[in-house]
Amino acid sequence: MLTRREFIRTAALFALAPRILTAREREIWVNDVHSQLNRTRVRELLKPRTRDELAEIVHSASRKGLPISVSGCRHSMGGQQFATDSICIDARSLDRVISFDQERGLIESEAGIQWPKLIRTYLAAQASKAKQWGIAQKQTGADTFTLAGSGADTFTLGGSLSSNVHGRGLAMKPLISNIESFNLINVDAKSIHCSRDENNQLFRLAIGGYGLFGLISSVTLRLVPRQKLRRVVEIIRADDLPKRFEERIAATITISQQTDRLTGPTQINLVPTCQITRRRSATKSEDKNQASSLPKSTFRDGISPVFWRRQQSCCARNAQSSSTVPSD
Repeated sequence: MLTRREFIRTAALFALAPRILTAREREIWVNDVHSQLNRTRVRELLKPRTRDELAEIVHSASRKGLPISVSGCRHSMGGQQFATDSICIDARSLDRVISFDQERGLIESEAGIQWPKLIRTYLAAQASKAKQWGIAQKQTGADTFTLAGSGADTFTLGGSLSSNVHGRGLAMKPLISNIESFNLINVDAKSIHCSRDENNQLFRLAIGGYGLFGLISSVTLRLVPRQKLRRVVEIIRADDLPKRFEERIAATITISQQTDRLTGPTQINLVPTCQITRRRSATKSEDKNQASSLPKSTFRDGISPVFWRRQQSCCARNAQSSSTVPSD
């Protein structure tokens, strides 16, 4: 015979059974921000705030035999930053600048820092200096996307290193050329310092390794002397593009060799012919006012005054911004 206490406990279990059996387990889904083709269910989504917390997550997952995936701003469109039923680590809270050697131009930051914050930090630290340092090249790949109003360049430093991003400098190497060293947490949750002289094999594997060889916790970046750049916009036909590329590359190499200075990036925008109106005179009154200032070859080559004016406005905006932040 059941005691009163056992009866009450059994009745309570029966009352809760339908809810327990039908309650769905909370699911966590992640995806990349561009293609949206990599929707993945993960076991947990963790956001470590310190490198010690990151090491503890790795240690705990390794002890339990659970897979780990790591992501930053989730730009990679191949799903490299996710794994089904893994412990997904969002590294964006690891965003502190650790040190800045203003004599040698070396800055060490946690792997989750994003490029805009990194640039703002070293600019503020050098506000009163005549000689200033800056990044050698701006990474590319997300210029047309805006995330939560933050604009372009929303890449983490660690994510950029893990995919070995590149910029638009025609004679510049990918990001690896700007990396002095980094610290990596391996499967045993141990921090390993990697550079060209120390653990150099792991250094080569981890850059562009998408986290397969360990989790990058901090990066030391090589900066270069800041310089003012001038934007030049040239409208050419697509048939002339290969030749102009060769000319720009040759000029870039020559300038770098003669002056030991880096030249700026090159960006190509291909405009379909349907967007370039073939007309010899403007039809709107505002276009007529602008037409007299345009080169005669503009209309002969099929470029509309509206398109030309947009290009000129773009140049003017860039020139204004370059006067305040020249190289970044």
